[in-house]
Amino acid sequence: MPREVELKLALSPVAVAAARNHPLLQGNAPPQRLLSTYYDTPEWTLRRHGIALRVRQIGVDRVQTVKRAGRAGGGLADRPEWEQPWCGVFDFSCVDDAPTAAVLRASAACLAPVFVTDFTRQTHCFCESGVAIRVMLDVGSVHCGASCEPLCELELELDAGGYADLYALALRLSDALPLWPEARSKAERGYRLCGADIEPAVPASGLSAAQPATAGFRELVAAEVAGWQAGVRLVEEDAKEGVHQVRVALRRLRSLLRLFEPLLPAGFASWWRGRLGGLARELSVARELDVLGDELLAPRVAVYGQAAWLVALRQRLERERAAARAAARELLAAPRQGRAMLEFLAAVYPAIEVAAPAAPGLGDFAAARIARLRRRFRRRFDKLPAAPAEPWHALRIAAKQLRYGLDFFAPLWPRKAVANYRRRLARIQDDLGSIQDLDIAVRRLREWSVTDPQHLADAERLVGLHARCAAAWRRNALRQSRKLLVERPPWKRPLQGGR
Repeated sequence: MPREVELKLALSPVAVAAARNHPLLQGNAPPQRLLSTYYDTPEWTLRRHGIALRVRQIGVDRVQTVKRAGRAGGGLADRPEWEQPWCGVFDFSCVDDAPTAAVLRASAACLAPVFVTDFTRQTHCFCESGVAIRVMLDVGSVHCGASCEPLCELELELDAGGYADLYALALRLSDALPLWPEARSKAERGYRLCGADIEPAVPASGLSAAQPATAGFRELVAAEVAGWQAGVRLVEEDAKEGVHQVRVALRRLRSLLRLFEPLLPAGFASWWRGRLGGLARELSVARELDVLGDELLAPRVAVYGQAAWLVALRQRLERERAAARAAARELLAAPRQGRAMLEFLAAVYPAIEVAAPAAPGLGDFAAARIARLRRRFRRRFDKLPAAPAEPWHALRIAAKQLRYGLDFFAPLWPRKAVANYRRRLARIQDDLGSIQDLDIAVRRLREWSVTDPQHLADAERLVGLHARCAAAWRRNALRQSRKLLVERPPWKRPLQGGR
């Protein structure tokens, strides 16, 4: 089955001239205009099945291309692709994947144009030390009826080499160009422009007990970086949840590095955990103020209405929150985050390749590592006193790491057992998280009291209002923790991935 491996990088339109003059992108073919028409049925059948069908005109030639969704993340796409000349009628005889071919043939009678991409492509061939990569600068637009959006990106298509080589070249290019990994294909952008907000079918997780643990790590890294990318895009759209999504993605990546630390070069995981943690901490103020406003103060508005203390506190909060969100948007500007993503991925893929020859099977590795997390949770629970906050916080962190580990390795174990165990962990994490949110909010109010003494009274009032809730949160967390620790964990049941 023919495959396409490419890394897509978005580029600011103001940097197009700099890209054309970049020393690594010189002396190759002249620009070509590429006009591509994408086809689907009125019911978006191909989109629903993760299939893209286009006819591209290049000069006088026309080429039919079929692509099937593959595993992607961090701007990288590795997917099946079938190309052949087009003579005015669709011919799917070259598609050697039976399910894909069946969908195409069943849809053939209803296919119609749905959107068009029209852009100029300049192709450069990068060859160095056995690596061959085509670098394509695409500048133009995507059209669907009267709707249109600009298109400006670099595609790095691999002809010889590995994933690490794509990211290494991307990082070299980003030294002089504002680049960031682009998760959306041209087809996805066209569908969204047409209003087809349909999540296409994607391959199920490729995790299996028998595969090398490093292969599983590579797939998990790609998925979490995709979450990071999605969060940055939400921030660009001014969606409040974007900051939270980026912080969660960075937190999960740090947990992933901790889990796979024994397989990685010495010091690699700890260094990158620190770097990613630093990025997350830069966003903490915006998130903490959202929690204070939406989860701790908003419920009190319904009870106390326009009480003077509450009105004054909310006014201060909104001023602080507006400033924090503006700072977060600047920190999460796509080129800045893109550089961080590329640095991480350019480092992590070679590290995986170094570890690969000696990697154990994923099933045994996962069971050992997740059992270690459960033992840590047990130790934190056994040391838990009745009142001090810090041990409760330590238990929350242990629950979170165990839950993330369970999320990562879930395809390996019985689905129902994983779901039940994860549900209990989520309850523990939510209850202890609420206690942590209250502690952070009170500290914030005490900091504000330096300039406005009234906020010290606000802090005490907030503690009093939530005292009963905090006691209930602790009781619930204790009850769920006891139940969790007597359950037979999913990783001690038969593995699913070796089927």
